[in-house]
Amino acid sequence: MIAREHPSLVEGPGLVHVDAYRLGGIGELDDLDLDASLDESVTVVEWGEGVAEGLAESRLEVRIIRALADDDVDTELDPRRVLMTPIGPRWYSMEVPSSQRPPLAEKLNENLLLDFRRCDESELSDLDPSIPLPLALMVAEHAGGVVMVHNSWRDEWELPGGQIHQDETPREAAVREFLDETGTPAGAVEFVGVGTVQLGHERRIEFVAVYRTELNGRVDFAPNDQIDELRTWDLVSDLPGASGIDAHLAELALERPEVSDATASQ
Repeated sequence: MIAREHPSLVEGPGLVHVDAYRLGGIGELDDLDLDASLDESVTVVEWGEGVAEGLAESRLEVRIIRALADDDVDTELDPRRVLMTPIGPRWYSMEVPSSQRPPLAEKLNENLLLDFRRCDESELSDLDPSIPLPLALMVAEHAGGVVMVHNSWRDEWELPGGQIHQDETPREAAVREFLDETGTPAGAVEFVGVGTVQLGHERRIEFVAVYRTELNGRVDFAPNDQIDELRTWDLVSDLPGASGIDAHLAELALERPEVSDATASQ
């Protein structure tokens, strides 16, 4: 059965549960006539992303992500993180629960850094397989600051890094992209951790792998069509056009583990 109705046991609204993963598309969802019960029932559409958004102007999107376990958590447990995103005018006048954790950082294009977790690089294989890991970034210490590159396409100062190709590891991608964008080999590289980002109005969730290195020599930078400037930023002075997410990841990468973990767990 694709849709099942559960009557209330306490004179409240009924619950309509829909298994959308069994539907062939929006047309089959329309055939269920869920609109007829929206005003009287709580309608839950499981696996409804890309299918059920048109049912109501206001809704609560709930995403459950497999999380990396903390070091002090029983390794037999398989923890989850729950992301709840209220959408639509119904929520505008409602008070935000005090338990809600704000994003760690954000950008003007609605991209959010939701979480950052320090872990061993081997734990990347334990990430939720339903969430892609398409990006690797490099935090490079140099001359008392961090190397930032200016992306002329986005008019934004960013950490060096980019897409992970199908035939390479996140580490290989971070090293390759760093050389491509700065003209300088990354040298000895250490893994820092993994961030969870929410992208734009589509609220797509992705992981990003973060690495760190120290440069002792000169940075041999040559501008190209995409990266037209490079500078060392001290993380304190104003850097107009800097990516808020990349800046925060740089700060986390340079902090002591006990400090950054506390920051990321707020």
